[in-house]
Formats: sequence, structure tokens, C-alpha cells
Amino acid sequence: MYKMKNKKSSKKKIFLTLFVLIISFSVVSVAKIKAGTTDNGMGWLWGPGASGTSNDGTNTNVGWVSMNNLNTNGPVSYGVDIPKANGNLSGYAWSENIGWVSFNQSDLTGCPSGTCAAQISYDQNNVGTVTGWARIMSIPQAGSDAGGWQGWIKLHSVAGDPVSYGVQINSDGTITDGQTTSYAWSDELGWIDFSQSFVMPSPVVQLSATPNIIYVDQTPLPQSVTVSWQVTNCDPTKGEKCSCQLVSSDGTTNKSETISGSGTVSGSDNIVFPNSGTDPITYTLTCTNANGSGNNKAIVTAGCDRQLCSAGQCTKNNSNFVLTTTGSTCTSSPQCTTSADCTSTNLDWREVSPN
Repeated sequence: MYKMKNKKSSKKKIFLTLFVLIISFSVVSVAKIKAGTTDNGMGWLWGPGASGTSNDGTNTNVGWVSMNNLNTNGPVSYGVDIPKANGNLSGYAWSENIGWVSFNQSDLTGCPSGTCAAQISYDQNNVGTVTGWARIMSIPQAGSDAGGWQGWIKLHSVAGDPVSYGVQINSDGTITDGQTTSYAWSDELGWIDFSQSFVMPSPVVQLSATPNIIYVDQTPLPQSVTVSWQVTNCDPTKGEKCSCQLVSSDGTTNKSETISGSGTVSGSDNIVFPNSGTDPITYTLTCTNANGSGNNKAIVTAGCDRQLCSAGQCTKNNSNFVLTTTGSTCTSSPQCTTSADCTSTNLDWREVSPN
């Protein structure tokens, strides 16, 4: 790994730290313009600084850097947004010791070398490699008082660098601890560790309906149906609270749900299957958090029991029989010679189908 540059005097380092503590708080009001809670970067970066102290939270050169105000439920909205497709990162991270760390392209012009923008590119396994630069904004804002420091953070090594390093985001949004998978480099302050940060995952939705077949000759329409769901990645402590919408294909259902909780959150709602004919109705639950959306479907069909010929009369046998156009009664064929006399066109019903 690189060795820290020791040509800066201890006096200068102490001055810079004190200065940053002042200037960082003076720009808090700017944060409301610079960032928002829709950003999907979460967790913490760690920079031990010039002393090289491990990430025990005791060193004050860089220390902990928050990727999102939701980490601490702070009053100022900020965050880093990481696109799910190839593109530029954006937004701001925050440190009590060094102030704002920018990933915005507009703040990164004039970087020391290569492509300045903080970018991510994904491979065929959906593993993202982060390249380019970030910048500690309090240092260039200090002007001549920065003592020649620039505040640049290099996010990935390039050919010719003495060691390899970089930040990679796994397909599940996590970052694995390692020199080539979680480390960026600052010439002034050394290694910045990304391993305790992550990208907020999109919601995962499961949906079912009970009953999913309604025999209207047994229970006339309209009839109550229970729609049940299981949703993950809606943990408010990780910024993942989900806004959900339950809609039906016939337009009779349109409900908003807020789903919030750690792990898998289960819930249900009673809806009314209307007296609207024989077509199946598809219910879709779509949940959205700051990183995207997930959805799933359940299909409910109204039908009739098929009938068999017995002693010249059609009798029930727990299968499908066609509805009349009103959707509330079933056709019948009371006189029969064979079971074929009792058979009508089957409905296109099926079990609950995942999205």
C-alpha cells in the first residue's frame, strides 16, 4: 500500500483540522441545495488519516464519513447517489472532521489526471467498478490557507500506479473489504475505506390472493378477497422505507400502502372482487424506495363448478363451468345424456403467478 506523505508539517496538519471543523459547519445551509434523501448510497466511509489509526473511531484526521443523512437521521438532507446502470455518481458525503466530500461532476473539474468524474461501470455479473475522483470540498474552499493541499480522493488505481486499489460494488449492493475492492486514496490523508458503505437494494415483493378462484354458484359476487404480501428492503434505519401501490387490472382497486420494517415485512388487505364478468383480475403491488422499485402480481378468477351427467341431471364436480354475461350466475344444463352435455367453455384461470 502507499505510504503517507510526511513532508507536511504537524503544525500544518493541526491547522487544517481546526480550519475544517469551522468551515464544514458554515456550509451546512448549502446542503439542502446540494443533496436529497432520494440518494441510494448508505453506510460509512472510514479514513484513518495521516496517523494511520485503524477504524476504531478514535482518529480525527478524517474519521467516519456518512454517505447519507439517514445514517443518523440528521436534519440536513444529503447523500451520494450511485446509478444502477453505467454512469456518474453524484451527491455529497459528510464528515464532522473534514466537511463535505463531493462526488458531483461539477466539483471535480481540474482533477490531477485521467477522467475526473466519479463513474461506475458494471460487468456481466452486475459488479460495479468505481473510477475517477471525489473531493474534500473544505480544502479548495480554504484557498491559500490549505497549505498546498488539494483534497482529491482517487477512487481507483490506473496503469503506472505503484499498487493496485479501488472500489467495487457487488451485485447485492455490498462492498467487500479489500485493497482492490474497498479502498480509495488521498495524497494528503491516505486510504479511505468504503467497506462499511453499501448501495440500498430495491424492494423485493411477493404477493398472493385468497381465494384466487371464486365459484359464484356457491358464493355470489361481489366477494371479499384477501391480498397478502411479503416485502424486503424497506428498513427505515437503512433509508429503505417503501411507498407501495396496490392496483387492479379492472381499475376497481387503487390503494397506497407505506411498508416499513427490518427484514421481511408481511401484511395484507381486504379488497372487493366486483360483479364484473368472467375475465380474470390481476392485482399488482409495486413498492418503491430510494434505489428503485419491485413488484409482483396475483390473479383472481370468477368461475363455476363444472357439472357431470348423473341420472339425466348435471351435478357439481369441483371444476370450471362458464359464467353467464352478468357474472353473477352460472349456466346449467339440467337435462343430459352424457357428461359432454354439461360441459361448457372453460375459463382461463390459473394459480397465482409471480411477476
